[in-house]
Amino acid sequence: MTFVEGSEGRRERKSRETRERIFREAVALFVIYGFDATKVRDIAEKAGVSTVTVHNHFRTKERLLYALAELYFERVIALLETMVELAATGAGPAEFEKTARSIVLEWPTTGRQLSADTQRAVIRTVTGNRLYHEMRSLLVQLMTNLQVSGLVRRDVAPGALAAGVGDLVLGALTSWSTDLSEDQSPSEKVGELVTFLVATLQPSPRG
Repeated sequence: MTFVEGSEGRRERKSRETRERIFREAVALFVIYGFDATKVRDIAEKAGVSTVTVHNHFRTKERLLYALAELYFERVIALLETMVELAATGAGPAEFEKTARSIVLEWPTTGRQLSADTQRAVIRTVTGNRLYHEMRSLLVQLMTNLQVSGLVRRDVAPGALAAGVGDLVLGALTSWSTDLSEDQSPSEKVGELVTFLVATLQPSPRG
Protein backbone atom coordinates (compact mmCIF):
# COMPACT_ATOMS: atom_id res chain seq x y z
CA MET A 1 0.00 0.00 0.00
CA THR A 2 1.43 3.39 -0.96
CA PHE A 3 0.46 6.27 1.29
CA VAL A 4 2.34 9.08 -0.47
CA GLU A 5 2.99 9.50 -4.16
CA GLY A 6 5.00 11.91 -6.25
CA SER A 7 8.43 13.41 -5.75
CA GLU A 8 9.84 13.21 -2.23
CA GLY A 9 13.09 13.75 -0.40
CA ARG A 10 15.14 11.15 1.43
CA ARG A 11 13.49 11.87 4.79
CA GLU A 12 9.98 11.72 3.31
CA ARG A 13 10.80 8.49 1.49
CA LYS A 14 12.15 6.89 4.66
CA SER A 15 9.06 7.98 6.60
CA ARG A 16 6.75 6.57 3.92
CA GLU A 17 8.63 3.28 3.79
CA THR A 18 8.46 2.98 7.58
CA ARG A 19 4.72 3.70 7.55
CA GLU A 20 4.12 1.13 4.83
CA ARG A 21 6.20 -1.47 6.68
CA ILE A 22 4.27 -0.88 9.91
CA PHE A 23 0.98 -1.23 8.06
CA ARG A 24 2.10 -4.35 6.19
CA GLU A 25 3.33 -6.10 9.34
CA ALA A 26 0.22 -5.09 11.28
CA VAL A 27 -2.05 -6.63 8.66
CA ALA A 28 0.08 -9.80 8.67
CA LEU A 29 -0.39 -10.06 12.44
CA PHE A 30 -4.13 -9.37 12.16
CA VAL A 31 -4.35 -12.28 9.70
CA ILE A 32 -2.54 -14.66 12.05
CA TYR A 33 -3.73 -13.60 15.51
CA GLY A 34 -6.74 -11.36 14.93
CA PHE A 35 -7.18 -7.68 15.67
CA ASP A 36 -8.02 -7.96 19.37
CA ALA A 37 -5.09 -10.23 20.24
CA THR A 38 -2.51 -8.17 18.33
CA LYS A 39 -0.75 -5.60 20.50
CA VAL A 40 1.03 -2.44 19.36
CA ARG A 41 4.29 -3.79 20.79
CA ASP A 42 3.89 -6.90 18.59
CA ILE A 43 3.49 -4.69 15.54
CA ALA A 44 6.51 -2.59 16.52
CA GLU A 45 8.70 -5.65 17.05
CA LYS A 46 7.64 -7.20 13.74
CA ALA A 47 8.26 -3.94 11.86
CA GLY A 48 11.60 -3.35 13.58
CA VAL A 49 10.62 -0.03 15.14
CA SER A 50 9.68 1.30 18.56
CA THR A 51 6.10 1.58 19.80
CA VAL A 52 6.60 5.36 19.75
CA THR A 53 7.30 5.17 16.00
CA VAL A 54 4.13 3.12 15.47
CA HIS A 55 2.11 5.76 17.34
CA ASN A 56 3.79 8.56 15.39
CA HIS A 57 2.50 7.07 12.13
CA PHE A 58 -0.77 5.61 13.44
CA ARG A 59 -2.02 7.22 16.64
CA THR A 60 -3.85 4.08 17.70
CA LYS A 61 -4.23 0.48 16.61
CA GLU A 62 -7.67 1.48 15.33
CA ARG A 63 -6.02 3.87 12.87
CA LEU A 64 -4.23 0.89 11.35
CA LEU A 65 -7.61 -0.77 11.07
CA TYR A 66 -8.99 2.29 9.32
CA ALA A 67 -6.14 2.16 6.79
CA LEU A 68 -7.05 -1.47 6.15
CA ALA A 69 -10.71 -0.51 5.71
CA GLU A 70 -9.69 2.09 3.14
CA LEU A 71 -8.18 -0.63 0.94
CA TYR A 72 -11.58 -2.27 0.61
CA PHE A 73 -14.04 0.60 0.81
CA GLU A 74 -12.21 2.94 -1.56
CA ARG A 75 -12.42 0.15 -4.14
CA VAL A 76 -16.15 -0.10 -3.42
CA ILE A 77 -16.51 3.66 -3.85
CA ALA A 78 -14.77 3.46 -7.24
CA LEU A 79 -17.19 0.71 -8.33
CA LEU A 80 -20.16 2.75 -7.10
CA GLU A 81 -18.94 5.72 -9.12
CA THR A 82 -18.86 3.43 -12.15
CA MET A 83 -22.45 2.41 -11.48
CA VAL A 84 -23.54 6.04 -11.16
CA GLU A 85 -21.96 6.77 -14.55
CA LEU A 86 -23.62 3.70 -16.08
CA ALA A 87 -27.00 4.85 -14.77
CA ALA A 88 -26.50 8.30 -16.24
CA THR A 89 -25.80 6.82 -19.68
CA GLY A 90 -28.80 4.48 -19.68
CA ALA A 91 -26.98 1.17 -19.30
CA GLY A 92 -29.05 -2.02 -19.06
CA PRO A 93 -29.79 -4.06 -15.93
CA ALA A 94 -27.21 -6.76 -16.76
CA GLU A 95 -24.35 -4.26 -16.50
CA PHE A 96 -25.57 -3.06 -13.12
CA GLU A 97 -25.95 -6.57 -11.76
CA LYS A 98 -22.43 -7.45 -12.87
CA THR A 99 -20.95 -4.40 -11.12
CA ALA A 100 -23.09 -4.99 -8.02
CA ARG A 101 -21.69 -8.51 -7.76
CA SER A 102 -18.18 -7.10 -8.01
CA ILE A 103 -18.87 -4.65 -5.18
CA VAL A 104 -20.27 -7.21 -2.77
CA LEU A 105 -17.77 -9.93 -3.72
CA GLU A 106 -14.90 -7.54 -3.00
CA TRP A 107 -15.22 -8.11 0.73
CA PRO A 108 -15.33 -11.94 0.85
CA THR A 109 -12.36 -11.90 -1.55
CA THR A 110 -10.37 -9.24 0.32
CA GLY A 111 -11.36 -10.05 3.88
CA ARG A 112 -11.59 -13.82 4.00
CA GLN A 113 -7.91 -14.15 4.95
CA LEU A 114 -8.55 -12.01 8.04
CA SER A 115 -9.81 -13.45 11.29
CA ALA A 116 -13.51 -13.05 12.03
CA ASP A 117 -12.90 -10.45 14.76
CA THR A 118 -10.72 -8.40 12.37
CA GLN A 119 -13.38 -8.51 9.66
CA ARG A 120 -16.02 -7.29 12.10
CA ALA A 121 -13.69 -4.59 13.42
CA VAL A 122 -13.04 -3.31 9.89
CA ILE A 123 -16.77 -3.06 9.20
CA ARG A 124 -17.40 -1.31 12.54
CA THR A 125 -14.59 1.12 11.81
CA VAL A 126 -16.03 2.29 8.51
CA THR A 127 -19.63 2.64 9.75
CA GLY A 128 -20.43 6.31 10.28
CA ASN A 129 -17.12 7.75 9.06
CA ARG A 130 -16.08 9.58 5.88
CA LEU A 131 -16.01 6.45 3.72
CA TYR A 132 -19.45 5.43 4.93
CA HIS A 133 -21.00 8.81 4.17
CA GLU A 134 -19.31 8.93 0.77
CA MET A 135 -20.74 5.51 -0.09
CA ARG A 136 -24.19 6.52 1.16
CA SER A 137 -24.11 9.69 -0.95
CA LEU A 138 -23.17 7.70 -4.06
CA LEU A 139 -25.94 5.19 -3.34
CA VAL A 140 -28.50 8.01 -3.17
CA GLN A 141 -27.23 9.38 -6.49
CA LEU A 142 -27.30 5.89 -8.00
CA MET A 143 -30.87 5.21 -6.86
CA THR A 144 -31.98 8.58 -8.22
CA ASN A 145 -30.46 7.87 -11.64
CA LEU A 146 -31.90 4.34 -11.72
CA GLN A 147 -35.35 5.65 -10.88
CA VAL A 148 -35.12 8.15 -13.74
CA SER A 149 -34.11 5.34 -16.12
CA GLY A 150 -36.96 3.14 -14.90
CA LEU A 151 -34.74 0.34 -13.57
CA VAL A 152 -35.63 0.85 -9.90
CA ARG A 153 -38.98 1.24 -8.17
CA ARG A 154 -40.19 4.81 -7.78
CA ASP A 155 -42.58 4.38 -4.85
CA VAL A 156 -39.76 4.77 -2.31
CA ALA A 157 -37.51 7.84 -1.97
CA PRO A 158 -33.92 7.42 -3.24
CA GLY A 159 -32.53 8.18 0.21
CA ALA A 160 -34.60 5.44 1.82
CA LEU A 161 -33.59 2.95 -0.88
CA ALA A 162 -29.92 3.86 -0.44
CA ALA A 163 -30.17 3.47 3.34
CA GLY A 164 -31.84 0.09 2.99
CA VAL A 165 -29.32 -1.23 0.46
CA GLY A 166 -26.33 0.04 2.45
CA ASP A 167 -27.54 -1.40 5.74
CA LEU A 168 -28.43 -4.73 4.12
CA VAL A 169 -25.01 -5.11 2.52
CA LEU A 170 -23.12 -4.14 5.69
CA GLY A 171 -25.31 -6.52 7.67
CA ALA A 172 -24.56 -9.33 5.24
CA LEU A 173 -20.82 -8.67 5.44
CA THR A 174 -20.97 -8.74 9.24
CA SER A 175 -22.94 -12.00 9.16
CA TRP A 176 -20.49 -13.61 6.74
CA SER A 177 -17.59 -12.72 9.03
CA THR A 178 -19.14 -14.81 11.83
CA ASP A 179 -20.19 -17.70 9.59
CA LEU A 180 -17.12 -19.89 9.31
CA SER A 181 -18.90 -22.73 7.53
CA GLU A 182 -17.97 -23.69 4.00
CA ASP A 183 -21.53 -24.52 2.96
CA GLN A 184 -21.40 -21.81 0.30
CA SER A 185 -18.60 -20.17 -1.63
CA PRO A 186 -18.27 -16.36 -1.46
CA SER A 187 -19.62 -16.06 -5.01
CA GLU A 188 -22.69 -18.14 -4.10
CA LYS A 189 -23.42 -15.96 -1.08
CA VAL A 190 -22.99 -12.84 -3.18
CA GLY A 191 -25.23 -14.26 -5.88
CA GLU A 192 -28.05 -14.81 -3.40
CA LEU A 193 -27.72 -11.30 -1.97
CA VAL A 194 -27.61 -9.58 -5.36
CA THR A 195 -30.59 -11.62 -6.59
CA PHE A 196 -32.54 -10.52 -3.52
CA LEU A 197 -31.56 -6.88 -4.01
CA VAL A 198 -32.55 -6.92 -7.70
CA ALA A 199 -35.94 -8.47 -6.87
CA THR A 200 -36.53 -5.94 -4.09
CA LEU A 201 -35.55 -2.87 -6.10
CA GLN A 202 -37.11 -3.64 -9.46
CA PRO A 203 -40.27 -1.73 -10.45
CA SER A 204 -43.66 -3.41 -10.20
CA PRO A 205 -45.23 -4.56 -13.51
CA ARG A 206 -47.42 -1.45 -13.43
CA GLY A 207 -44.31 0.81 -12.92
